[in-house]
Amino acid sequence: MTANEELEKFRENWRAELSSKSDSDSTRNEQNNKPFHPAFRDANVVFESKTSTSVSYQSSDNDEKKTLDFSNDSNSKTLTYYPFNIVGNLLRSSSKSHTKDISNLNKNTGELVKSTSCKSESPCSTEKCESFSMKRKLKTDHFQKKEKKAKLKYLFSLKDRHVRESKERILDKFISDLDEINTIPFFELSIPREIAINIFKHLEVKDLGRCCQVSKSWKSLAEDELLWCNICHKLGFDEDSTAIEREGWKEIVQRYVERRNTLHLNWKERKGKVQSLQYDHRGIICSVNSVDDIVVAGYTTGEVKMWDLSEGDECIFKPSTTGLTVDLAVEWGTTSNTLENVYVSKSTIAASYKHGNVDMWMPSGNSTSVAQTLSHSTYNTRHVCLSQSSPLDTLITGAGPYIQIYYRERKDNLYQQKAVLDANQMINQLHLLEPTHGLPVAVITLNTRVVIHKIQEHYPSVISDTITNSEPLIELHNMIDYDVMCTDVSDTSSQVAVGLFDKIKLYDVMSQKEAGTFLGHTHCVTCINLRDSPEDRFVTGSHDRRVRVYDTRIEQPAITFSGSTSYITTVQIDDWKVVSGNAGGFVCVWDQRMSTKLWEMHNRHPVGHCKFYGHRLVVGNIPIEKTPVVDEFETSYYRRQRGEIQLYDFSTNQLTEGVPEICLSSYDQPLASNYNISLAVPYDKL
Repeated sequence: MTANEELEKFRENWRAELSSKSDSDSTRNEQNNKPFHPAFRDANVVFESKTSTSVSYQSSDNDEKKTLDFSNDSNSKTLTYYPFNIVGNLLRSSSKSHTKDISNLNKNTGELVKSTSCKSESPCSTEKCESFSMKRKLKTDHFQKKEKKAKLKYLFSLKDRHVRESKERILDKFISDLDEINTIPFFELSIPREIAINIFKHLEVKDLGRCCQVSKSWKSLAEDELLWCNICHKLGFDEDSTAIEREGWKEIVQRYVERRNTLHLNWKERKGKVQSLQYDHRGIICSVNSVDDIVVAGYTTGEVKMWDLSEGDECIFKPSTTGLTVDLAVEWGTTSNTLENVYVSKSTIAASYKHGNVDMWMPSGNSTSVAQTLSHSTYNTRHVCLSQSSPLDTLITGAGPYIQIYYRERKDNLYQQKAVLDANQMINQLHLLEPTHGLPVAVITLNTRVVIHKIQEHYPSVISDTITNSEPLIELHNMIDYDVMCTDVSDTSSQVAVGLFDKIKLYDVMSQKEAGTFLGHTHCVTCINLRDSPEDRFVTGSHDRRVRVYDTRIEQPAITFSGSTSYITTVQIDDWKVVSGNAGGFVCVWDQRMSTKLWEMHNRHPVGHCKFYGHRLVVGNIPIEKTPVVDEFETSYYRRQRGEIQLYDFSTNQLTEGVPEICLSSYDQPLASNYNISLAVPYDKL
């Protein structure tokens, strides 16, 4: 079989398939096809179909039926294959068929002219007739000639229209095909619902809303519970729930979005509930730390108080010892066991003391006594860190030049010492980097160096009172005559930010290489926040009283906030705002888009801790003087000397709407003498 024969067979099969699908449409078209030209008043004209190019007519009962065929396929009812014009042309084969159609048309019309001319010129059969009959016959012949001319004119107009349609541009046909395709519903084909949902899951919330307005089938797909459950998880809400556990996920997403918008507005306008977390005892706040809904504070008495904000519970933990120790460097010869630092995780509270020990508490239990005490050497234990999300529950402490590493054992739920490292210099800061994959990394800040230690799962046994370096410390940063002012780590990107006098250096922990240098500071950097910052961004505070937001791809600051009254002590950033605290006791909220200050609040003590978690803002004002001079007859410090912890809740608007009830007066004098008395004289309600 040749190629042309195969092509012709394919066309016949395709034509038969399309014709079978369009039988109903062709039948309906045949019923609506009627002659409309006045020339066919007496002729019986039959159109085969609405889109057919074949016309049959019969001028009178005696004349034979004439047919004009504009196509080469007499068996086809229609030559336009809905909805694709180009496909119809392909089924009608090449342009030669159109030439053949035109030639057939010319041939048929020629025969028609010939036949009509012969009839018009035929003489009268009767030689002898009256004059009246002759005149009547001449009039009839004249009328028939005019009628036949009108018919021929109309038939030739059909021929011209067919020629024009055959010469239509391919671009117009392609556009018409696209229009026809667009009118077909997308899921008219038999697509399984699972596949349709997989297509819709890539759409945003606004696009799903538009899809609901297309048709009922699209609305059913766009409101599927699985789609809205995934959207809810992407927004960070109810990540632990699944689609089959509850219904109405679309309403849940709507409720969360409205709550987020309200929270955003309350943050901007400073609308919320203000609460002061107090511990009216004889101590002064030494350290404040928080994670999620738990806030802890350590006092000079050695006690630690915890507030559970979600449950509304409070708990006080007592230290393991409050005794005095001999200290020759002090005039009186003894020092008390003062709390140095407090740290909290989701399951453990750790507090380091000046005497060198570390006390551990488990807030999940009912007991408030010390769960475990870890002893150090004679050095002051100043630093302690707990792992938050690592599968290996780790505790690292820093005392003098030594770093101790502890693991929590599952069998007795206690921490066991695994390694002791010697840094050969006094430790200034200590961080615990917890990458997404792998074990934690200890980041130690010394005078001019920053070193790291990759924590191992198994260490060799540690002999008592012996310092062992199971693995040497890896030097990450070292610049002579450049003291390290502050450091911070990022768990997601496994990076360490090092703040120097007038610049910031960013290092990659895995490759131990420098990732970038950032300039723009005019004084030493006092604080960096890399852990809580969005991707590719971090924020810094400087001694020049400015807050700077950096993009990790640009060495110069992207945004600079000015207007602080003192040097910056703490900073934190999210998608749209920056919160900073300074040594003057001011907490400022800045808008990144507007590069302006939204609002600020003040306390008499420096801001030592400032963290926000969604709708909560925790601010800890820690006094500089831990042992103020008081009257010898006083048993406790004044409230203004103890420091303060403030909690702001922006989830609800606590402002009073309208005039408060206390300002509404029942003064019954005439209205002319009651000028604003409802606001000036509230005595009658007291």
